[in-house]
Amino acid sequence: MPRIPLLVVTLLLLAACDRAAAPNPLSPPTPESHGPASSEWPTPAPPIRATHWFGEHWAKNLINAYRREDVAGQFAVLREDGFDTVILVVSWADFQPVFSPCCRFDERAFERLAFLLDEAERQDLRVMLRIGYAWGFHPDSPPTLERVHRLLNEASARDAFHTFVDRIAERIEGRRLVTLSFMSWEDQWLRVIEPGAAGDYARFVASLPTNERPAESAALPRSDDGSALLFHRYWDWLMMAELHRPAQRRIPNLGYEVRIDKEPLWQVAADGTRSVSQWIDHRAMYRQVGNAPLVLYWAPYWGARNEGEKLAARDSLALLDGMLAEARDWSGGRAGFINQFNLIDNTPGHEHNAVLPDAEISPFLRGAVCVLKNHGVLGVGLWTGRDYAESPLYNPSFAYGLEGWTLTDARGDVPADAALDLAPHRDPWLRLRTGQVLSQAFGVERGRLPHRDARVDQVCVDAASRDGATFRITVGVGEAAELALPANHAGRACLAIDSQPADERLDLRITAERGEATLRGVWLFDHVQDGGMRTVDNRPGRHLDAFRSFNAAMMRTELPEDCPR
Repeated sequence: MPRIPLLVVTLLLLAACDRAAAPNPLSPPTPESHGPASSEWPTPAPPIRATHWFGEHWAKNLINAYRREDVAGQFAVLREDGFDTVILVVSWADFQPVFSPCCRFDERAFERLAFLLDEAERQDLRVMLRIGYAWGFHPDSPPTLERVHRLLNEASARDAFHTFVDRIAERIEGRRLVTLSFMSWEDQWLRVIEPGAAGDYARFVASLPTNERPAESAALPRSDDGSALLFHRYWDWLMMAELHRPAQRRIPNLGYEVRIDKEPLWQVAADGTRSVSQWIDHRAMYRQVGNAPLVLYWAPYWGARNEGEKLAARDSLALLDGMLAEARDWSGGRAGFINQFNLIDNTPGHEHNAVLPDAEISPFLRGAVCVLKNHGVLGVGLWTGRDYAESPLYNPSFAYGLEGWTLTDARGDVPADAALDLAPHRDPWLRLRTGQVLSQAFGVERGRLPHRDARVDQVCVDAASRDGATFRITVGVGEAAELALPANHAGRACLAIDSQPADERLDLRITAERGEATLRGVWLFDHVQDGGMRTVDNRPGRHLDAFRSFNAAMMRTELPEDCPR
């Protein structure tokens, strides 16, 4: 799932620790802003047994990374594992890389989304779309954090965003198995209010009850001082009124993933030390216009101390029960769907989070069936049903030809038509011949870069070679390593590499020193995200049986016999 800057994550986790957060003293939103709850909304038919799908790659490069010839088999495995719904992230940057001046779309992304929807229909898989996923590596796009910042501070960026939503709405109209689309606060994180957004802020202030409006001379609020309460209330308004509601007019059954975590309101002592005086919640997001379910996320850290503790299943189930009770109360009883049911999260930098040990996963899943059904939850989605390597490469499978890559030989650039092996039933393969150099350069705009630390940096290639081949590989200013493919090799081959950025940039270079090989994919990474269900190469993971049993139990209409009533 999208990761958050470490400082902000620390605050988020602190907020999650306080189960008895002080209520927000500001008035709740008016019904005109968010609408009263209702028990009669049409909802996707439960139980929803979903997982995000990233092919052999991950969320940040999904649409340009998956290979068409692999999709049918991978969707079939989802079916075998008991899933009936696949969740796809729809990256704003990949579909609309240029939003200013408005707008330029990448039609290839729409075509590849349609391919996935077609295959889901063939296999009778329901589809959910996370529309406006923030991350993307498109070379024509501004960096992710800049895009999000401008989206939250510029009306013109929001106008462009809604033209992107229009295009997605056109593509999914009439798709009977697209049962739910949603947006997420994670993709619309407000970090600072720019002076240029003062007009938006003034409209928000005008919507407040008179006795709650700040003085006209008051500065724009901040997230890190005594004005944080007003800052977060403005953020809630901005997401709901300026982003979600206009998009909902285009996609009527458009949900919104609410922020279940809480924010600190700091107080500063005379000696300058800071402490949290109260926690600010986002309950204003829970009363939403429209008929879509309340979209939630959950992980064992919610409500825990988050001091590196290992939770027993019964304790984690109690925390899940508390989160669902809170959501049901704040939403007025709206049906809920957990789109990220994150039992396992080994993300670097989050080692202090409370976790469920492996021995507690199976009993937790058995108990979760009771908790979820007792709260009327429509179902859950895993963040990933397959482990993945976090690789910052764009177009790593050559679906877009050589875009993002440079291929050279002794004479200069090698033209794409001389390097790509094309066929109508699959995505291109790249032929890498002796003396040729394949490279891709990028920087921290793509997130955390592999570098010298305790984690082992790796490069993998999915390659075929009849007579064998030898590659010399360098990453940044690190030492070179040699990868040798034997004769008749076919499949993935990996090696440890010394990855060392220079000026916060990396340049991956693969030189064919001997022989020829055909490449289907390239990965550079120092971390594999663990989902526990299937391995990177799609073999059964250590918790596959437990997840399959969970899916089967969710399908039954009756509660398990040992469920508390």
